[in-house]
Amino acid sequence: MATDLGLAYADIDDELFEVDQIPMTSRDVRSVGEMLFDVDYLARQLLMDVDGDAAGTLLRSWPMMVAAAEDLWASLPGRRPGVDERDRPITSLSGRTAWPGQGPTSPRIDQMTQTFLNAASLVRRY
Repeated sequence: MATDLGLAYADIDDELFEVDQIPMTSRDVRSVGEMLFDVDYLARQLLMDVDGDAAGTLLRSWPMMVAAAEDLWASLPGRRPGVDERDRPITSLSGRTAWPGQGPTSPRIDQMTQTFLNAASLVRRY
């Protein structure tokens, strides 16, 4: 009969893979210059959008981003390794346990951190 269609395709469709467990298979195809441009753009957007409630997440993310930027700086030919001394107070403040304490990091700074790491890897490769 026309009214007895049985199960539709969507009713029996199962996921082939766990969506949250699919590994990233494509590599970053941007050049180092494009990566740095993207980090610059993200930093400018962050400066325009930030509010006081984000201070804790930003401070927790800061040391990792500085380390990634230092890694990129050290990967450049003819550059001296080492973080600028002006960063030391911020890094030392982030090591205190009173504030900001444990919690999430900033996704935007995490994205900038990963981009710095990808750029450093690309520079070292070539």
